[in-house]
Amino acid sequence: MSSMMENKQLIHVATEIVVLIGVVFYFNQKIKRLTSQLEDLTQKVSEQDDIIQKHETIIKKLVDTLNGMTQQRSPPPQPMYQPPPQVQQQVPKPHPKRSPPRPSTPPPQQEEIPTHDIEQEQFPIKMTFATTPHIDEISDSGTPEDLDAELSQELEELEELED
Repeated sequence: MSSMMENKQLIHVATEIVVLIGVVFYFNQKIKRLTSQLEDLTQKVSEQDDIIQKHETIIKKLVDTLNGMTQQRSPPPQPMYQPPPQVQQQVPKPHPKRSPPRPSTPPPQQEEIPTHDIEQEQFPIKMTFATTPHIDEISDSGTPEDLDAELSQELEELEELED
C-alpha cells in the first residue's frame, strides 16, 4: 500500500508540474504578443508625432507669410469720385455739350501671393484677393430730390445720345 501511495503522490506532483509549465508558457506567449503590439504602437505614435511637427512648421510658415503680406498691403484705395455738392431747391441745367462726371467704383484689384519652398517640396500657393470699396466710400447723395435730379439728368443725356 505504501508503494501505491507513493505512486499517487508522484503522479499528483507530476501533473502539478505539467499544469505549472503550461500556465508559465501561456503567460510568456501573451507577454511577448503584447510587447510586440506595444512596440508597434509606440513606433506609429512617434511617426505621427513627426508628421504633426512637420505640419506645425508648415502652418507656422504659412501664417507668417500671410501676416507679412497683410502688413505689406497698402491702405485701401481712395474713392475715384467726389459726391456732388448738396443742391438746394433748384437744380441748374447742365450745358448740353458737357456731361457731368459719372460716379464710378474702382475695379477690383488682385494681389498674387508668391510661391514658397517648404521642406524641399514646392507647393505653389497662389491666392487672389479682390478689394472692393468699403460701404463708407460709396456715398449717397442724400435726399430723394437729389436722386430725382440725377436720374432726370441721365435720362436727358440718354435721349440726346439717341437723337
